[in-house]
Amino acid sequence: MYHCHIQFYFVGSPHMAFDQIKGMPPLDHFSHSFSESIQPEETLAAQADVILMHLTGQDPERDVRTLISAMPDKAELILLADKAQIAPLSGCLEAVADIWTLPLSKDELR
Repeated sequence: MYHCHIQFYFVGSPHMAFDQIKGMPPLDHFSHSFSESIQPEETLAAQADVILMHLTGQDPERDVRTLISAMPDKAELILLADKAQIAPLSGCLEAVADIWTLPLSKDELR
């Protein structure tokens, strides 16, 4: 039987998505752990499997590039952003797995 551990890293000001994900039970044969920081930390990014970054209050281009340079190749980067925050990131979107456009309802998060 296999077991897969997923390390989540939440970056930016706290968002309800972070709490929602932390509250979800892992699927069978999976376990989760979580780390968080307001500003991107390269050490935490290097250990992550999934990175969710809330762009509000950040320097989006600088902070996304910091995460991209530090995260492992296998990691998935998901951005939580207002539509206006996406355009300045056009030069680094190839490394982004997904963008969740804010605001998000609780149903969308589930």
